Amino acid sequence: MDWRQSDLLGQASLVIPLAPPWWHRGKVIGLAILGLASVVYGFYLWRAASYRRRQRQLNTVTDRRMRELSDKNLALQQASQEREALMRQLEYRASHDVLTALPNRRKAERVLQQGFDEAHAGGAALALALMDIDHFKRINDFERINDDGHEVGDAVLSAISQALSEQDQAHCFATRLGGEEFLLAVIGLDAAQARALFERMRQRLADIQVDAQGTPVRCTASMGMAISEEAPSRRALLALADRRLYDAKRQRRDHLIGP
Repeated sequence: MDWRQSDLLGQASLVIPLAPPWWHRGKVIGLAILGLASVVYGFYLWRAASYRRRQRQLNTVTDRRMRELSDKNLALQQASQEREALMRQLEYRASHDVLTALPNRRKAERVLQQGFDEAHAGGAALALALMDIDHFKRINDFERINDDGHEVGDAVLSAISQALSEQDQAHCFATRLGGEEFLLAVIGLDAAQARALFERMRQRLADIQVDAQGTPVRCTASMGMAISEEAPSRRALLALADRRLYDAKRQRRDHLIGP
């Protein structure tokens, strides 16, 4: 049926309002937004907590690794220091006499060769003296022992070495060649000055006294001296000093023979 607008004029009508769908309601939309925001915020908090936890774990691992590296570095440093100390100790033992702590023959040969080469190259003169303790066998065979419990011969050698180290040590190189034989060397003095120095050191030995349970033990020394101008080589220089030492002991001991 075709109803026209004019036909409807004056006619009663009924309007029925329709409620919007529930998901279009303001409270529902607000709750949905709030819920979504809560989920996002919760995810953020979870991620942040997870990051902090991971960071703490990484820091813990890093600290542990750093401590381990520090401990290893410290151990390596200690090992290196111990190795260096051991090397110095071995080098010292290889170049020094055990009993007297003086340089030994091995080191003396290097020092003398260097001094001799410098002297013949136009440098300072080298003078040396071989020294032998007089009647040392008689001292060494002494049956008594001193108050410290050391053999008298060893005590005499130690006292002599101490005296040689203290006397003019800034100028003179003293070494124990073995047994009761010592070598003294000085650089930069002429023959007269070197002889005077060696004489002072020889006379100093006469003041040494070792007590052997109440019995005083003294010693003297004979010396043979030579200077670098007298020999073409280090070996020849030592041989010349050795011949003069032999002459000093053969003549009257407690004596120095040299230029």
